[in-house]
Amino acid sequence: MSLTLEFSSVSKTYRGGTLPAVNDVSLSVEEGEIVALVGESGSGKTTLLRLAAGLETPDSGIISVDGKIVAGDGAWVPPEKRNVGFVFQDGALFPHLTVAKNVAYGLRGRSREQTQAAVDYMLAMVGLNGFHDRFPHALSGGERQRLALARSLAPHPKFVLLDEPFSNLDPSLRRSLREEIQGILKKVNATAILVTHDTEDAAAVGDRMVVFREGRIEQIGTPGELYREPKNGYCARLFGPSNRVKMNGSGVKWIRPEHMRLTVNKPEGESGVPVRVRGIQDTGRHREAIVDCHSSTHDGGGEPWMLILEDGQDLKEGSEGWVSFL
Repeated sequence: MSLTLEFSSVSKTYRGGTLPAVNDVSLSVEEGEIVALVGESGSGKTTLLRLAAGLETPDSGIISVDGKIVAGDGAWVPPEKRNVGFVFQDGALFPHLTVAKNVAYGLRGRSREQTQAAVDYMLAMVGLNGFHDRFPHALSGGERQRLALARSLAPHPKFVLLDEPFSNLDPSLRRSLREEIQGILKKVNATAILVTHDTEDAAAVGDRMVVFREGRIEQIGTPGELYREPKNGYCARLFGPSNRVKMNGSGVKWIRPEHMRLTVNKPEGESGVPVRVRGIQDTGRHREAIVDCHSSTHDGGGEPWMLILEDGQDLKEGSEGWVSFL
């Protein structure tokens, strides 16, 4: 694969800001790859997206597309000449134009027949065939986002940028829509960057995930790598509960509750860690045990561990037990 989009030591500080919104970021996105940027609000992920689109200019560093510099080192290519598709959080559709005319908006310079064929193809691909004459206000939230994607993909952009496209949708709809959008992007071999604060959305859509924190990249990897091998507590807890385990001689690791097992008796042939149950919580889906570690070789750094109890385990507050690692 050839590199389609590359950021090299890119920084950006907004006027009046004291800290960089993006701070010395280097990242490469390969052709046909979907990269999901994830992090808390204000972490810099949306700023990086706007820099890629040309809606912001970097203070330093270089942004290049297919080896051509589009920003930095004295070069500047305006947004309209970067061949970028942008899907905004609210879709940013033209309310006065029909569905068909929204898709056709970026297809200037083609014959009427070519434009009609492209519109028909894109609407069929996103499941909006027959919606040509409707207006955006008559569409559901998911349909509007699919229309926004069709409009962005119609001119065959070099890459597609998606800014929180699922944030205004209810949980059941966002699950189905992200599967649809991921399938559409893969079908057309689109190179895409998705910005989201939701790690579940990022993991479902992205080939790779990039964790942002305070304008810097904390960790890059596949969804599985980031879930199983988080670099630190910040990265670990973006994905849900994770236990800080300090192992004698091997530093600190972050271990998911499902990779730890709590038993009343010390496991035979295994090196268990003695613990005391601080409390039990019933979530409806399962029961969770909050435990304190009492070991000279393992500890939580003063933090309790959370584990998932197996069905039938008779443990309560104050019970003694043993934890083993799976």
